[in-house]
Amino acid sequence: MLLENRRDGLESFLESIPKYEGLCGCAVCNCDPFTLGHRHLIEYAAQHCDHLYVFAVSEKGSMYSPEERLEMIKKGTADIENCHVFESDMYLISRATFPAYFIRDEEHAESVKSDLDLELFCSRIAPALGISIRFAGEEPFSPVTRAYNERMKELLPAHGIEFREIPRLGGISAGKVRSLMEEGDAETVKDMVPESSYEVMQRRS
Repeated sequence: MLLENRRDGLESFLESIPKYEGLCGCAVCNCDPFTLGHRHLIEYAAQHCDHLYVFAVSEKGSMYSPEERLEMIKKGTADIENCHVFESDMYLISRATFPAYFIRDEEHAESVKSDLDLELFCSRIAPALGISIRFAGEEPFSPVTRAYNERMKELLPAHGIEFREIPRLGGISAGKVRSLMEEGDAETVKDMVPESSYEVMQRRS
């Protein structure tokens, strides 16, 4: 059960998102920041469906604000015509649906509870938008995100939704980029993020 702080919140959220014809896919990304690895995932996903919904995680608490992350994703995918970027609001990977993602208790990743998040996606969001395939990048670094991917492998097919996990591009990770930025190594970061992301990130320096 999801407790909302507004009447008909989910319905209003879904009504605000355009519906597309054909094979529709989905990717949900935090993108803190948006890297060439994220770009690789989205390019692949867009090539394997007619329309790709990309939901940018809306929760605060990351290095970059929700507004900055949304801007990076939109600018970094602007040339992919069938890619459509939206905010996730509280309905996809949020503190309301999947709090463990933000707590990052990696030592207890095996007990991560993500079923509310995935049940909401499978039973309400995907049917409303005609989504039949969900894409995610493989996760060799974070046990919590890896456990989430494993749960998607179990739950999505049971709802008739294909799950496709994409190999990571050259070991690039948002976590590594954040560490390099904190160390002041902006030159190395340039090779790991799109130019549009780098421009947003440089506003903070």
